[in-house]
Amino acid sequence: MEIKKISEIDFVNRGNGNQGVRNTPQQGNLTEGYNEFIDFLTWTLESNHNNNSVNLKEAIKVFSEKYNMSMTLQFLTNQMNRSFPNKTIRVRNLLKQAGFTTIPQNRYFTSVINSKMILREFGTERSYSIGHTYRRLNQEQMDLLIDKKQHEDQMAKIKLNFEEMDIERSKKPTKLEAPKPELDYPGIEVSCKCGKTIKLPLTPNLETNKAEALVYGIYCSFINDVEAGRKVCSSCQIEIDKEGVWKNEMIMALLKDHKGYGIFNIEEFCKEFRNDKKIVCGTTITNHLEGLMPMDCKVSKDNIKLLVR
Repeated sequence: MEIKKISEIDFVNRGNGNQGVRNTPQQGNLTEGYNEFIDFLTWTLESNHNNNSVNLKEAIKVFSEKYNMSMTLQFLTNQMNRSFPNKTIRVRNLLKQAGFTTIPQNRYFTSVINSKMILREFGTERSYSIGHTYRRLNQEQMDLLIDKKQHEDQMAKIKLNFEEMDIERSKKPTKLEAPKPELDYPGIEVSCKCGKTIKLPLTPNLETNKAEALVYGIYCSFINDVEAGRKVCSSCQIEIDKEGVWKNEMIMALLKDHKGYGIFNIEEFCKEFRNDKKIVCGTTITNHLEGLMPMDCKVSKDNIKLLVR
């Protein structure tokens, strides 16, 4: 895939970009009251023409030191305008640049429930309304922000504890079992994009066995996905899980070679730079690109126009 060069006039006059909306002067500050802090935080999250990641990192620090409160992903997204597209993706990209990640944290709170009952006196038309109030404990899972280095240190300690436990277990004598021979069963073979072979069992009783008929359809769909590059072998899947959905290194290499105004096709971009080959909307792509490096992006039908500074 290549990025075609376009002029500044083509970039400005076409498409439904939000450059003018998000290019706003600074709002609020970190040195005054809480309302000014919230205004600054909202401007940092929504504006596209400032040092967002540095400002967000400072805002998180002030929130912790000045107000003695922990910040969550939900708190950040709630400060943004309801109509802002893909808020969670936008915030996660900024947190990644600022060196933060999230960990699940349960929040417990009580709510008051009112119940009402109407009792009618036997043999008469008189009735009584009886009310009862009780408290209920609720649980909500939040995404608590944590410094990436601190989180890595915690995970390293947990891993070390498990390794020590494994060492203790290995010291105990265990019965040795003879390795089971690998069975080479007949099946359908399909090649992954890395060259390795994926083997699927045969379905000889397709016409008489309902289970095999169902599995046969799943196998056919899986084979088509492998040939199209949407499904991969277990080894490739491990690498994809490590790297993530986007091939960020390849994207950065492409963008570094291109400066100025350009345009590319959304479908071609997804097929080349997404590990799952899934075709996503243009807004998802623009938010991801703007989170990778300073640039302006606009969605124009099936294409995306960008300005790499």
